[in-house]
Amino acid sequence: MRIVEKENIIINHEIEIKEEIIENMINTLKLSEDISKKIKEEVIKREEIENTVLGFRFAVPHSKSKYIDETKVIYLKSKKDLVWDDDEEEINHVFMILVPESNPEKHIDILKDISTKIINSEFRSKLNELEDKNEIEKILNS
Repeated sequence: MRIVEKENIIINHEIEIKEEIIENMINTLKLSEDISKKIKEEVIKREEIENTVLGFRFAVPHSKSKYIDETKVIYLKSKKDLVWDDDEEEINHVFMILVPESNPEKHIDILKDISTKIINSEFRSKLNELEDKNEIEKILNS
C-alpha cells in the first residue's frame, strides 16, 4: 500500500510545539487557509480525546474530515525529541492521517500498515538513518 507522497514528507523539522507541528504538516497539502484551519481544529480536537502515541517514538494524529475529498498522509521526522502529550513520551516521527468523513474505515487500513512497519526494528533503524526524501518515501511505501 502506498502510504505517503514525497511532497508530504517533512524532514529535520525543528518546531517543538504540537499545535504548530500539526499546522505545519497540514500546510504541506496547500489547501486554503480557512480549510487548513478547520482541519487543524479537527485534528487537535481528536488529540484531546485520546493519546495518539503508538510507541517506538511515533505518533499518529488523525481525523475523519468533511473538508477533504481524498485520503492524505503526511510524515514528519523531527531533529529534536518532541513531547507529544501529557504522558511526556518523546517522539521523533509523526504520521498524520486525514481521511474523508465519507470513508472513515480507510484510516484503519492505513494505521494497520503503519503499525506493521513501526513494530519492525529494522524498519525503524533504517528510517532513523535516512535524511533523503526520496529514500524515506521509498521505505515508507515499501
